[in-house]
Amino acid sequence: MTPAAPRVALVHDWLNRPIGGGERVLLELARLYPNAPIHTLLFDPGRYAGRLDPTRVRTSWLQRLPAALRDRPRYLLPLIPSAVEAWDLSGFDVVLSSSVAFVKNVITAPPTLHVCYCHSPMRFAWDYWPRYLDEMEAGPLKRLAVTGLVTRARRWDLAGVAGVDAWVANSETTAARLRRYYRVGEVRVIPPPVDVEGLSRLAPTPRGDHWVTLSTLTEYKRIDLAVRAFTESGRPLVVIGDGPDRARLERLAGPSVRFAGHLGDAARAELLSAARALVFPGEEDFGIAAVEALACGTPVVGFGRGGLTEIVADGRTGVFFDEESPAALNLAVERLAALPIRREELVASAAPYGAARFREEVRGFVDAALAAHRAGAPGRRALPVAPAPPEPSRPSRVRVLGVPVDPLTVPEAVARIIDRAADPESRPAYVVKPYVEFFGRRADPAVRSILVGAWLSLADGVAIQWAAAYAGQGRHRAVDLLRSLAAIVLRPVSVAAVVPERVAGVTLTLALLEASRDRGLGVFLVGSPKRNPITGTARHLEAILPGLRVLGTAPGRVDPESDQRLLAELTRLRPDLILVGLGFPAQERLMARLAPRLEHGVLVGEGGSFDFRELGGGIRRAPQVVRRIGLEWLWRLLREPWRLRRQLAIPAFILEIHRGARRDARIAPK
Repeated sequence: MTPAAPRVALVHDWLNRPIGGGERVLLELARLYPNAPIHTLLFDPGRYAGRLDPTRVRTSWLQRLPAALRDRPRYLLPLIPSAVEAWDLSGFDVVLSSSVAFVKNVITAPPTLHVCYCHSPMRFAWDYWPRYLDEMEAGPLKRLAVTGLVTRARRWDLAGVAGVDAWVANSETTAARLRRYYRVGEVRVIPPPVDVEGLSRLAPTPRGDHWVTLSTLTEYKRIDLAVRAFTESGRPLVVIGDGPDRARLERLAGPSVRFAGHLGDAARAELLSAARALVFPGEEDFGIAAVEALACGTPVVGFGRGGLTEIVADGRTGVFFDEESPAALNLAVERLAALPIRREELVASAAPYGAARFREEVRGFVDAALAAHRAGAPGRRALPVAPAPPEPSRPSRVRVLGVPVDPLTVPEAVARIIDRAADPESRPAYVVKPYVEFFGRRADPAVRSILVGAWLSLADGVAIQWAAAYAGQGRHRAVDLLRSLAAIVLRPVSVAAVVPERVAGVTLTLALLEASRDRGLGVFLVGSPKRNPITGTARHLEAILPGLRVLGTAPGRVDPESDQRLLAELTRLRPDLILVGLGFPAQERLMARLAPRLEHGVLVGEGGSFDFRELGGGIRRAPQVVRRIGLEWLWRLLREPWRLRRQLAIPAFILEIHRGARRDARIAPK
């Protein structure tokens, strides 16, 4: 009996913009799977008339927003995660996401195979940051708000990695970025489809005297470089495409530059086949326009980085320039004119990128991945574990006023803690988060020795990030201090130069619990939340994380008798992860007493995390908009004025860091 064809769903970010490379991939996938519905955030039927049956398209709730808002994707960023996660894809065997930025984060059930064809990791949050922020030319408040939004988007982006079962990239360049940012293992490279056969029929077209650049007109595409270069040289350039950067580009252009706007396939191919060359001025993940140019017998002049280097052979099918400047581009144009370029060789170099080849490779990959997925009888999708070289027992550390800090991101900290907790042969260890108060008068010698003895010491606070970065600066005058403090708001990336991320309590705790659930680890909770017993915390966590194994709980009492009862219970249950929420310094003292007497387990100091609603407590966290712009501390201060005393420790901490940096600079060898 012939097995039933798998039920396939396609997902793409949006289909309401000019058709670009990502959309052409989606259209080819729609031809490959003609019965698959297409889920997308936004859809403009007029752009796809004759190309896509609108009855196949399933839009998100963003489609119901006013058009003025739908046309401004930057303003939609806070809404996109909930829109992506709202789709119900439970009825499909395969979900194939064509992800330009967001839709790889769709939620699928464990029996469903999720294959992500990734055009690029979220570009504005990774490769293009902080240049994305700089080009906005925003004031301090807007920079602060945008930085908060992008930081949140980056964390959400990383969280979605666990939901992808198999990765496909459009180029080796993109595959390298996936491995770098997402720490994924195997990535299959399948270049996008191009109508090579149809375009090659235009190869005999006589050459004109114009040059062409073809792209969506956005800043990162660097079309401004081509406009400036051809304005200076006076050579005729035709700019094909449209986008938000068009008005600025038109102001830069001289009389030799003509803007053709968005053209249909036939008109675009006609201009391209008659051009002296395609000008490709930016660094791209792949570069479909370059393949289209070669297919119709037109050479390429391009910036010699990124996916273009996988398509064009320098000196044979085009010319590279290595410096992003009009002068370098014009020199490359002159060099191309001196080369004996053969159209037959150009057309032949594009042959491997045909649409039939794309469909064959994608279908073969998806079929093989589905067979392997079904053979594995998945019950729950495991978190991906990136291959890594052997590491020392303790990561490289920095010291802030003598207190050690491990420069880790939240995912890195979670991976280290969970890997150690899952190893039955590992010795017990404890993890601390030295807040700014740890550096004040309460950090007596006994407490400091506990901090130094911790297996991991994580930074929960931007002040500690700033301190580590400031100590490494070359100069420490008063004006340098003020500049570095201003940079916390104006250029937040500078604060992360040494310690890359703030490891916030609730964020870390939820990530640890999710990873423990997925790895089947046993968890034990110690603490006395303000508005409910610790047993209520356990019930809440088991409800929001089905499958979480909470082996036991204990109230946060600190006395020898309670220590003995807790030690006996931990020895009997042998939990892998022990979360201790007693506040500083009681929890640090307890963890230091317990660790040498246990046989197994990683103890993590929780501070007041159990008090928040996310973990079953009664305290409401700041609204998302407040957290996005980094003002959660102010929200808590207004609601809990008694925290003012804690906040007053920050100025003293800053001054001590400044004095220490100046002192170290004076005694350093010249």
